[in-house]
Amino acid sequence: MSAPSDATPPVLRVAGLTTAFRVAGDWKTVVDDVSFDIGARETVAVVGESGSGKSVTALSIMRLVPTANGRIEGRIELEGRNLPDLTEDAMRDVRGGEIGMIFQEPMTSLNPVLTVGFQVSEALRRHRGMSADDADREALRLFDLVRIPDAARRFTEFPHTFSGGMRQRVMIAIALACRPKLLIADEPTTALDVTIQAQILELIRELQAEIGMSVMFITHDMGVVAEIADRVVVMWRGRKVEEATASRLFAAPEHPYTQQLLTAVPKLGSLRGHEMPRRFPNVDLRRSEGELGILGGSSDEVPDEPDRRGAPVLEVDGLTTRFAVRGGLFGRHVGNIHAVENVSFGLRAGETLALVGESGCGKSTTGRSILRLVEPTAGSIRLDGEELMTLGRSAMRGVRRRLQMIFQDPYGSLNPRKTVGAAIREPIVVHGLAAGAEADRRVSELLARVGLEPDHAVRFPTSSPAASASASASPARWPCSRRCWSPTSRSRPSTSRSRPRSST
Repeated sequence: MSAPSDATPPVLRVAGLTTAFRVAGDWKTVVDDVSFDIGARETVAVVGESGSGKSVTALSIMRLVPTANGRIEGRIELEGRNLPDLTEDAMRDVRGGEIGMIFQEPMTSLNPVLTVGFQVSEALRRHRGMSADDADREALRLFDLVRIPDAARRFTEFPHTFSGGMRQRVMIAIALACRPKLLIADEPTTALDVTIQAQILELIRELQAEIGMSVMFITHDMGVVAEIADRVVVMWRGRKVEEATASRLFAAPEHPYTQQLLTAVPKLGSLRGHEMPRRFPNVDLRRSEGELGILGGSSDEVPDEPDRRGAPVLEVDGLTTRFAVRGGLFGRHVGNIHAVENVSFGLRAGETLALVGESGCGKSTTGRSILRLVEPTAGSIRLDGEELMTLGRSAMRGVRRRLQMIFQDPYGSLNPRKTVGAAIREPIVVHGLAAGAEADRRVSELLARVGLEPDHAVRFPTSSPAASASASASPARWPCSRRCWSPTSRSRPSTSRSRPRSST
């Protein structure tokens, strides 16, 4: 795909976009005077580190920034119309119909009380005027396009029964359902394996060629950027620091931050001839641009080699986890889902073991089974020689001090009723590591180590703008001050049927 000519008006024009949120009574700017265009059939990649303002830029374009504690300034023109000037009813027609968006967090973007099939067909009925039956048939076709196995059966299931990658495919189906003029894809393939990622990217290309769709692709994967982007916009700390064609950006990046991004990308084959992995360069992201630089590590440094003589820290032998499938009037056991089947491996001190495979292959379930967050059906799990399968629930709480897991979906893992600081502080106190002021000090240190500001400790996980569950609706109007999945007058829950029962 080539960039449009200067004579062709852009599909989207963003000029001087500034978005701020009220935090503790003060306004904090998170997107600062950002401008760019997206032409017809053009793919523009917006890249940058987490917290650089990429997703907030997308939410600002869709006008999904909450008005109670957020404000948007600047112009956002879709084919000449300034979106901030439109009424909320007019924006509902734009969302889903003219602009589709694949949200970053599928678990919080999908409505948990509606079946996935209903959520796809809802957009088709709302924006393409289809009958319920036609919308269901088209939704099933979209499920097949995004490679959801056994689509007819899974059509009537709820989001919590899907893996993270499968939920992301449902979100992609919703975004593409109405064949929009502009697709905003916020990390759309992060939770997908490389084979499915390639198929989804090819599907997006086909729609671009067929209906002339433009794409704003938000990602941190520079490999994907090199493959699909016509132009690249680089963001850092809320500002656009560089814009160039993809070929020029990769050949000669100008801004120091862009150079750092490309330096941190692992290169296939770079470790050929080395027995041990090398350390990645450590990027120093300080406050002023002039202080950007590489800290410490270089690609020639070798991590300490693990001691392969001692016993493994973790031993997994014949791990099997199956989930019962129930059906019929009385919910009888009619079958099993074989999520993990006879998996064995060992992990020694200092080693890093990678579990790889396609979405739905059992990687995450293996991790949850080791911590016994889901109960394995069979097998043995030993941590420092201690058998975990025989431990009671209270004993496992103590084990989880030594055995930790970073979950795939942070929004679904963090308690929305606790501040970020309270969530970090809780295990420190529960496991007796610290209390009082010392616990607070550790929370501050941990926030700093992962690049967060101290004021994040008093925020709730949902304090930043989150995606609306429906592509055709405005941001959900929650009846309580914090997020709770309570239906409103604009969101009617369904039962296990693929669509709600008629009121007549």
